[in-house]
Amino acid sequence: MTSIRIDQNLTSELLAKAKRKGATAADAVAVEGDAASVQVRLSVVDKLSKAQEKRLGLRVYFGQRSAGASTSDLSPASLDELVETTCALAQAVVEDPSAGLPNPAALAKEWPDLDLYDSQTVPMDRMIELATRAEKAALAVDSRLTNSEGADFSALGGRTVFANSHGFYGEYQSSSFSCAVAPIAVQDGLMQRDYWYAVGRKLNRLDSPEAVGQEAGRRTVRRLGARKIATCRVPVVFEPEIAGSFLGNLCSAVRYILPRRAAGGTHRPRLGHGLRRRPHARRPGLQAVRWGGTSHAEERRRGTGYPQELPAGHLRGP
Repeated sequence: MTSIRIDQNLTSELLAKAKRKGATAADAVAVEGDAASVQVRLSVVDKLSKAQEKRLGLRVYFGQRSAGASTSDLSPASLDELVETTCALAQAVVEDPSAGLPNPAALAKEWPDLDLYDSQTVPMDRMIELATRAEKAALAVDSRLTNSEGADFSALGGRTVFANSHGFYGEYQSSSFSCAVAPIAVQDGLMQRDYWYAVGRKLNRLDSPEAVGQEAGRRTVRRLGARKIATCRVPVVFEPEIAGSFLGNLCSAVRYILPRRAAGGTHRPRLGHGLRRRPHARRPGLQAVRWGGTSHAEERRRGTGYPQELPAGHLRGP
């Protein structure tokens, strides 16, 4: 079977098909990439995973009615069905006064290279070695660290393409590497667990497995002997990981507001009013599109999804 290349020709033809179906405007986003991960527990390989992803989403507008759907089947017949289904959905919904593409004059004509991509590949046996080193380093911190929930190492690389019927086309590549470990400490019959991780765009900038393991061990041991405190009024200081989650929620809110403002919308839904789910396809091979979501196949298992939003560099703990 011939592999369909995701490029400007493909998106232009898809948008043209939507216009021929009567759509007043449309945009498309496509993602392709590779992901690999390993998990070891007590130096034994527990899980291996390797996957390739290729999917394409289409959103169409009929005036101020809109709907979106996506497919992982890029064959001509499937893309024709995607256009047909999405156009039918858009014509079935109520109008949204804020729906529409941004003004063509507001679209970027050029953009900087944010250095999001690392072309290095990590063989599976090398990933197993790195995860094993992290776990061994964690358990070596203290004799009370006697067990482990496992250590992970993963690598992601992908390409994202976006185009709309105003003539915009852009694409970028991105990558992510991560290492995490979660040791278990035992004292007086009670167990405590914690973890630590490193995640980054560039492999050579990632903290060493030993550094990750030692920090995970230190954080786990410090939990031993913890006790409850009486109810009281005290200042609350959030750990960096928790504080970062607030920024993630803020970014999600901004991602929702800005496209609507750019489209000229002034609608501000009140609590409990005007908040509806858009209709989406439930046929095999089609699924609803979460516009503005991460392009990666999965987020890191222990809260390391947030660094996917960073333009460059990597995130680590204090």
